[in-house]
Order: sequence, then structure tokens, then C-alpha cells
Amino acid sequence: MSVVDSVNHWLVGLKEEVETECMSVLQGKSLSKESSDFIFLVPKSTKDHVVTIHQSLVLIKTEIKKLLRLIEIEKWSSVHETSTKLIRQIRSQISNCKSSLRVIPSHVAELQATLLADCSNLAKHSKYDFSNHSSGSDPVTKIVASIERNLQVMTDNILCHLAKNVVDSCARLFRFHEENCHRDPGGGTVVSGTKSDTTGVSGVSVAIRKSDRALLIDSLHDIIVVGLLSNYMCSILAKAGAVGILLEICRSSVVKFARCEALRTLATICCVSESIEQFNQNGGISCLAILLTDSIGSETVSSEAAGVIAQVTSPSLANCQLRMSLLEHIPSLVKSLTGLCLDARNPEIFLISCAALANLASIDDLCPDYFGNFDTLVVLTESCLKGKAPSIFAKEQVVTVVEAVTCQESSSKDMTPDIKLAKLLVSFLKERSRDGATVLELVAFENLLQKTALTVGRFCQKLPTAVVFVKLHCIRHLVRLCQEPGARNHSDVVLTACLEAIRRIFSVCGPNHELLKDEKEANKLVASQLIDSYVLCSSADESFI
Repeated sequence: MSVVDSVNHWLVGLKEEVETECMSVLQGKSLSKESSDFIFLVPKSTKDHVVTIHQSLVLIKTEIKKLLRLIEIEKWSSVHETSTKLIRQIRSQISNCKSSLRVIPSHVAELQATLLADCSNLAKHSKYDFSNHSSGSDPVTKIVASIERNLQVMTDNILCHLAKNVVDSCARLFRFHEENCHRDPGGGTVVSGTKSDTTGVSGVSVAIRKSDRALLIDSLHDIIVVGLLSNYMCSILAKAGAVGILLEICRSSVVKFARCEALRTLATICCVSESIEQFNQNGGISCLAILLTDSIGSETVSSEAAGVIAQVTSPSLANCQLRMSLLEHIPSLVKSLTGLCLDARNPEIFLISCAALANLASIDDLCPDYFGNFDTLVVLTESCLKGKAPSIFAKEQVVTVVEAVTCQESSSKDMTPDIKLAKLLVSFLKERSRDGATVLELVAFENLLQKTALTVGRFCQKLPTAVVFVKLHCIRHLVRLCQEPGARNHSDVVLTACLEAIRRIFSVCGPNHELLKDEKEANKLVASQLIDSYVLCSSADESFI
């Protein structure tokens, strides 16, 4: 007998010997809730329940779409199997919802009963083949529609309740610090009433301080986790009052240790209109303006505040009331953000600050004037030359700020870029997309080329400026982008901007200018009509209108 066979024989015998004894021991164990055996069971947190229910809802919706598709194509052989899986997921979701709350509201209980009844009907009807019936698949389709509707309402109710609990937990911890803590001489937060005159008690005081801080930070992290699930959860958090309490934490001098986390949480959930509205109603802009002004020595807090500004001023989140609030604070914001770009110690902070400046430029027409007052373009140019903008995203934000200045007709005519800025713009035209670039990177790459070409064209409204760009071989790079579709990622928008920039330079300098005599390829593009040059270089199949 081999060694392996011997071991297997021993294992079989061992199982027979101990199985009965183990069963006897297990049967003798108490199942009471008061049993100390349950001490090792760690209940799910509210955040965990939210994650579980939300993820389950996503899976169920996917399964519903799959089922409806099968019904549509009348693939009845798979309908029953998919229906069975869907029913199992729904029952699991109902179980998740029940375990998440101690007391289930009556209206939610009614929805759960309705869902279970619908599941029973679905199980019964999904067994049939309706292809030969005049009624078609109407019964199953109606049942699935009812399930989808009631499931959404039930889950919405549960998620709203749980999100409110997450926010309230954070609020209670914050109130605790506000009401029961004071500042100690060393700058830490100490629980009121603790006796620090004895070594033992002093040690306990420090432990309590650290644990209280950790609890508040954890509660903020819970809000981040819930917000990252979806924009829908961000809306629910906003309705639960999350934005208001986060701004209170940011303003508080007692919980400064949680300020960065609170700002990061704000940036996470302020991606929907409900959050932006709450942010504006609670004076969010004035709060951030103060933090940026007062946090000169704290780059971390300033960068987190800049991140919130970049988020709430995103062009995709237009809010008229927020724009009105911004107008009052734009000068101080531009000044603070420019200073943050100047002092940024890493590319991430520079990117966030520059993005905030770019977004502000799109909100207020007077913003470019403040860029001039605070030497914003000079700071951004110097920062790029120092390597603070290595990513394509940072470069896109830089050129967006420069373009905002040139968009003003009065500014672009009178403004002459210094040689460093001109060289920077030409270097942007030399950019190439990297292999394996993501969709977002390709979009940023195209935006960079387009905005740079437009900016160059606007700058070149006077002969001296146009000559500067010609001497920097700007035309050659513009021609290359026109003639090589791959160099511009086959973007016809970039092509149009480059053609316009070339024609502007030739118009200002004159076709017979001595610096343009060697630009033979550019002369060919300028000699033809714009539409003809476009068709010649375009990578598109359709004609340009």
C-alpha cells in the first residue's frame, strides 16, 4: 500500500471516529443570543449594508435587462432559468434589507410582500412558452415591470434610511468633539473632565483622544465609500444633510485634524446638482476661500480645498446660484490658487490647482484680468518649465487658462506673450499620444492640441508676435498636425484649429515675408481655400460644412 493510500485510509477512519462526537458537542451548544459564543460575530456596519444592497441592486437590474431581452427575442428556453436566478437575487436582496434595519417600516414591509408575490407569479408564468399564444409575453413582461418598480422603491427607501444613519453617525461624533472637547496647551484635543495629574489617567486621556479622532475620521471615510458607489448615492447623501455637516467640520477649529478628510469627502460627493445646491446654500465658497487664505502654511489643506473648487466649478455641473456666490470671491480664489501652483511640491497638487483656475476662467469673464493682476500665466509657465506638469491632463489645464486670456478680444490684441510662454505653447504642439493611452488621455490630448492651436492663432494678431512664433518653427508643427492624421489622433477639430492658425500667421506676416519663403508645405495649404485644404488633409470621409 502506498503512502498516499495509507493517509487517505487514516483520514476516512478519523472522520468516522470524530463525526459523532463533534455532532454531540454542537448539539449541546446554546443558541441563545446571550450566549458568549456570539462574541466573535462581528455585525455589519451601516456602510457595509449600503455597499451590499447597492451592489445587489446593480446585479438585479442587469439580470432584469437580460430577462427582458430574452422575452423580446422569445427565447423561452432560457427565460425560466434566468427568472429563477432573478427570483433568487430578489429574495436575497429582501433578506439584506431586513438585516440592515432593526425595525422595517410598514410601507417597506408591504413592498417586500408585494415583491415576493410578484416573484411567485414570475416563477409560475416563466415556465410557459408564449410564442404560440395570442397574448404573447404580456403576463411575464408586466410582472417583471412590477418587480423592477417595487424593487427600486423598496431599495430607495432602505438606502435613504441607511445613508441618513451614516451621516448622522458622523454628525454625532462631530457634536461630541464640539461639546466635550477643548484645546490643550500642546495643541491636541482632550476630553473635558479628564484628570491628567496622574500618569495612569493621563495615559487613558491620550488613548481616548486618539480613538475619538479615529472614529470621526472613519465616519468620514464611510461617507466617501458610500459616495463612490454612484452619483445616485451622492444625491441621497446630499439629501441626508452630508454637505452641511462636512462644511461645519471644515469650519471648526476643534476638529482641525479632520479637515483634510472632510474636504476630500466634499470633493467626492459634490458631483451632482443636489450636492452643489446644498454646498451653495451652506456657504461653501466662502468657507473654501477662507481655508485657502488661512492655510498658507498647510499645503495639504489648501490642495484639498482646491480639489473641492475644481469639482464644484466643473463645466458639467452648471449652477447659476453658485456662479453668483463665486463672483464675490474670485479675486481671492485666483490669488490663492496661483500661489498654490507656485508652491506646489508635486504634480498632483499643481494639476488640481490649475484645474480650479481653468474652471474659474469659464465662469467669470473678468477672471482673465485677475490672472494678469496675480501673474498667473507667468507662474504656470515657470511651473511647466520646472516639470510640475508632466501629465497630458495638467498641460491641458494650463493651456485652458492661457486660452481663457486670449478669448477676450481686447486682451488678445494687446497682449504679447513672453518668449517662455511662446516656447511652452510650441512644445505643446509637439506632444504625441502615448501607446496604450486611455480614452480620457486621448480626449485630453486632442483638447491640448486644439486649444494650443487656437491660442497661437489669437496671439498672432500682431506682426511682432507672429514673427516670434515663426522663428520658433511653430508653422512646421502646425503643418505636421495637418498632414499627419495620426499625429492629431485623426481629429478634424484639431485640423481646423491648425489650419486657422496657419492662415492667421500668413495673413499677419504677409505671404511674401522672408521668414515664410521656406515654408513650402504651409504655402500650399494657404494658397487653397480653407475648405479645399481641409478636404485635402481631413481623415474624415464626409465633407466639411
